[in-house]
Amino acid sequence: DKGIEQIVPHPGVTIKEADATALPFEDASFDYVLCTACVKHIPNDTLAVSEMLRVLKPHGLLALTFDFGQEYAEYPSEATGRRIYTKEAIYERIIDPFQEIAALCGPTDFDRSDWADWPIKDQAPTVYAKGVNVQVAFVLLRRKETCA
Repeated sequence: DKGIEQIVPHPGVTIKEADATALPFEDASFDYVLCTACVKHIPNDTLAVSEMLRVLKPHGLLALTFDFGQEYAEYPSEATGRRIYTKEAIYERIIDPFQEIAALCGPTDFDRSDWADWPIKDQAPTVYAKGVNVQVAFVLLRRKETCA
């Protein structure tokens, strides 16, 4: 399938298909990892996030997005093939397990402070719904200098 290669036809960009729970990269290989609209489809989302953090260099950033909100509760995960997150689930599955190796970041750690007007309060996962009919939680984690 050449779809992604048509989207990203830039020199120096390598496309690699891999299992998100067993990434084929060395520890501390990347400055940034972006995972958008994907984690909801991974059966072991916590393991996938662990792998994303593993391949980040110290102080590297991991940006994740999640379908979010109670309005999705009428559509069971089994029917849609994707997990629907609540604020509690994001903390339980994505943030809390990694407190020793990653810190939740606020908007000052991100270059695009105008993104959806940044309604982040108390560095909590925040719901954005700017001009779309879907609510999305945006979580930004920074890997700490060393891992415990």
